[in-house]
Amino acid sequence: MITHRLSAVQLADVVAVFDAGNVVEYGTHEELYNKGGVYTEMFDKQAQFYREE
Repeated sequence: MITHRLSAVQLADVVAVFDAGNVVEYGTHEELYNKGGVYTEMFDKQAQFYREE
């Protein structure tokens, strides 16, 4: 699956994060989120619209 909706990515077995045509992060949603890198930043930016404040 190829998507920009990171909520859907949680359903995938593994996730590859690309930047400028290169894989910069690779792993499960949980692994990547806990890493605190590019994936976490993108996920949190999208999730802010769905989380209650």
